[in-house]
Amino acid sequence: MIGLSTQETQTDGAIIFHEKATSELRRASPRASRVATLDGNAEVIHAGVSEGDRIFRIYADLTEEEAATVWAIYSAGTMIHFSCSEGFFLGYIQTLKLDNGALQLTFYVKERLSS
Repeated sequence: MIGLSTQETQTDGAIIFHEKATSELRRASPRASRVATLDGNAEVIHAGVSEGDRIFRIYADLTEEEAATVWAIYSAGTMIHFSCSEGFFLGYIQTLKLDNGALQLTFYVKERLSS
């Protein structure tokens, strides 16, 4: 189950819906860099992974009303709250595609608010 809400109060600023099994809730890239060395090897600096490195890709089938609510949240252009089985997060919607109720949403995490 996915919950989205704006930080500011507005009548169409919150929704809860069920994601498809193809959704990706455990995705992150490490804070790492790799530089080639003159001897043919590489120097790797790995600084770990933090909550701010997480990306959620959500797929769902929405009703027309649900799609309108998601669009209103996205159009507000603000940081939003995102709730899922992984926890409660603050971040923003990077990409959104709504096509006849088929939702594809990419959410970038800024920080975890609670688990």
